[in-house]
Amino acid sequence: MKLLKTSKEIGEVISDCLDKYNNVSFAVAWIKDNNIYQELLEHKDKIQFSTVGIDFAGTDINVLNDFKYSDNVKIYKGKYTFHPKIYVFYNITRYTAIIGSANLTNGGMFNNDECAVLLTKEDGVLLKDILKILEEYFDKAKIITSDIINEYSKEYQVIQDNSNSIVKRLEPIKHKINEAPYINLKWEEVSKSIRNFEDIKDHVKMLENIQEIFRNISTKRIKFESKELVEERNKIIGNFVRDNENNNIYRVFGGLFNAGKAKGIFVNKNGEYTETLKKIGEALETIDILTKDTFKKIIHKSIVRNFLNSILNIKGCNLTTATRLLTVKRPDLFICINNGSNNKDSNKFKGNSKIINDIFKISFNSSNKDTLIKNYIDLLGKIYNTDYFKYPLIQNDDISNYRVAFLDRYFQALKNKKR
Repeated sequence: MKLLKTSKEIGEVISDCLDKYNNVSFAVAWIKDNNIYQELLEHKDKIQFSTVGIDFAGTDINVLNDFKYSDNVKIYKGKYTFHPKIYVFYNITRYTAIIGSANLTNGGMFNNDECAVLLTKEDGVLLKDILKILEEYFDKAKIITSDIINEYSKEYQVIQDNSNSIVKRLEPIKHKINEAPYINLKWEEVSKSIRNFEDIKDHVKMLENIQEIFRNISTKRIKFESKELVEERNKIIGNFVRDNENNNIYRVFGGLFNAGKAKGIFVNKNGEYTETLKKIGEALETIDILTKDTFKKIIHKSIVRNFLNSILNIKGCNLTTATRLLTVKRPDLFICINNGSNNKDSNKFKGNSKIINDIFKISFNSSNKDTLIKNYIDLLGKIYNTDYFKYPLIQNDDISNYRVAFLDRYFQALKNKKR
């Protein structure tokens, strides 16, 4: 038995269990769209008899649409409020059950003060007893039909529109009104702004070139520390300028051309950093290459955390170094956090951490490594919950492919506009 003492801890365990187990059953009062819910949808085939409440229109309408006429997920609407929070993940020989206060909402999985008990087979609680409760809820629940969705949508819309409703009064105001447009990040608005940048073709070319480098490293099984990759590593870190050419296209997205020690590591002029480069290469291998199958498929936060930790443990490498590497390898998922530079190009290539602080209220000024890692992962979670990120892939559209990386340029435009 284990006590899960925070909403984030509960969410992390649920996320981990979704990957590890073959079956999941649950009963929750409310479900809202968030990272954990998206992971649940990715494992939709694992869901067994599960029940969702709709009291106070607290469950998002899209959840009902996602499970319309489902044989495995039904809704419960009774005389009294449906209020359980039970999640069970199980295989033939083992199980993990989480029973506590957390709904499958942003608050329940990320923000609220929540608490839950984690049970396994070793605790002496029989899986069949827990499943029996879930089956009883499921038997009383209703299949989600089009008629039910139509009726529910009326109540749902009233709740959304009425600022004096119960739900609205219970939800804390997380952002000031003048910050809301940036937090919401609408696809049409942001992508249109990005397409208007004069140098956007250079940015696309840079990311395409580096994507090809990572594909070659993978398919040809070349070691990242190899001497033959000096030019490629210079492109990856944004230090690539040919002799007699004014070629600065690699210097965006946190390029390390002024990074001193970090730049020296990747250049590895005298071979003194070969072992360090080997560690960096091994860390990069944990981040899947961008393909049709991996596009926008969120990489588990434990992998991101381990990657950041590995890079930040290297003397001379900071958060800019680590997030630059993430961004150029997976521009669909990551953004570089940089403070800019004082070189001749400083007016063209400005840092973005200040504007990100202003928009998301996530600080990158801390010198504590663990805090920096946590704040970066929190930032990604907020980005992944925006319309801009969730918007469907547009075929043959580079902005669509590299959407998170390009937020760097969008944020800079906002910063310059504010001046």
